[in-house]
Amino acid sequence: MDKWTPIFAVGLFSMLGLASLGVFIIREEPRPLPELIQLSTVGPRAETPVTSDVLYLIDSQIKSVRKMGLKAAVVLHDTKSDYSRVLVKGLKHELANLDIDLIYLSDAGNDPYIERLQLIKALLQEPDILITLPLNQDALSYYFKLASERNTSVAILNNLPAGLNHPKDYAGVVTDDLFQMGRYAAEMIASNIKGGGKVAVLYHASPDFVTNQRDKALETVLEHRYPSIKVVAREGINSIEDAETKTLDILKSYPDVDAIYVPWAAVAKGSLAGLRKLNNKKTKLFTMNFDEELSKDMVNEGNVGGFVVDYPYDIGTALVRVAVLAKLGEPTPALTTVRAEKVDKTSLVIRWREIQHEEVPDDIMSEFK
Repeated sequence: MDKWTPIFAVGLFSMLGLASLGVFIIREEPRPLPELIQLSTVGPRAETPVTSDVLYLIDSQIKSVRKMGLKAAVVLHDTKSDYSRVLVKGLKHELANLDIDLIYLSDAGNDPYIERLQLIKALLQEPDILITLPLNQDALSYYFKLASERNTSVAILNNLPAGLNHPKDYAGVVTDDLFQMGRYAAEMIASNIKGGGKVAVLYHASPDFVTNQRDKALETVLEHRYPSIKVVAREGINSIEDAETKTLDILKSYPDVDAIYVPWAAVAKGSLAGLRKLNNKKTKLFTMNFDEELSKDMVNEGNVGGFVVDYPYDIGTALVRVAVLAKLGEPTPALTTVRAEKVDKTSLVIRWREIQHEEVPDDIMSEFK
């Protein structure tokens, strides 16, 4: 027995050690998972998008639609901005190509109350197709359900109202490739400041499916791809006045900021005004969408470094196609996205013609030396 004592002792201590380890493992609190990093566009309900490049009608479907005598109503937030004007051009062209009669087109002037009245007026005309961007989307859910019950095919731009189910209540949502737009903006900034420097981010302070996702994408890419770029200031804005005020505040605290990001072109004019008040010729400005005033500044080597722009003409086309496919009883994607492009001084003219489907305005062309 004596010769077994050392072996028994070693075995006993090993068992006790394993038992202790087992107890430790069992008692260990679960470790928190790292936060998932969003690296692509997702829908308002986390839908996976389909690109508009694969959204089309075959010849037999086109012939069928042309025989149906369909009527369309379009209720938009506005029709006068460069974006909306070109979007309307795209959807009008597609409607005409399919022999669909546009019986109603409205501009709410970005007023949710007016848009609600216009939506009611549009539905009273019993359209077969309804295309709209809902401003106060949750207040309009009832009307979209009502439209669907009356066999109206509803295609929605950007904002999905609560309580709607796809495909029962709507044909689909069409929007930009939002992550791509944010990523492109980050890449343009990084290229301009040669991969390192100080950046200020003005983000949209209100809940908005489109701008919030673009802003988040920009910051995600800057943080994870460009460690030498430091975001020294983040400020929320909702208007052109906010953009000017915040830009002035940031530059007083950080006069050596290399670049400022602004969520869309109309409010970026406020940042440009702030830079000009301070006679700041160093800080570059980056934003989304075309704008004539900002384009002229960019051509003249001013503060504007570049835009990321979507294809509003193609968005208009995609909205019509989604609505028509639903009307034909075909399956439709819950979310369709349209691509974007980077635009700087060297590519402005060609991209304007390609994306806007029109010639570059004379007052921009006259700035080229």
